[in-house]
Amino acid sequence: MSDINLKFNIDAAAIADQFNAFKLEVEQDLNKAVANLAAITDAKVKEMASQELHTSRKDFMDSLGFEEISPGVWIISVDESGLWVEEGIPAGTDMKPALLQNAKVTKNGTRTKVIPFHYDQPPSQQPVATQVLVQTIKEGLAQENRA
Repeated sequence: MSDINLKFNIDAAAIADQFNAFKLEVEQDLNKAVANLAAITDAKVKEMASQELHTSRKDFMDSLGFEEISPGVWIISVDESGLWVEEGIPAGTDMKPALLQNAKVTKNGTRTKVIPFHYDQPPSQQPVATQVLVQTIKEGLAQENRA
């Protein structure tokens, strides 16, 4: 039986250089992928806002921010001016100025606008939000009639 002598000569510096080059390629690919994902997310937010929002669309779109704060880290944000779209209007806010935008002006100079309410469903089939709104309006009218 013969002895087998194996000799390995490993150049660790060359292997490390290859891994460093590979690491840089992977890092660049990941940064590109994250940038693409951030851009797609930004586009989707804008698409959803365009589909869902009407009168508040411009305010919301103007409040969106999209920026890379460091390599591979992106932020999509809504600043304070558009946050109300997400959180709602604070209670007690007078809605008349917003509702009277694009209103018709009568001969005597008052501004009017028709705001349709659909009551073609019995209360049991109306959404809860509609039921609450109708009840609030009824209560407000009842208080005005008592005064």
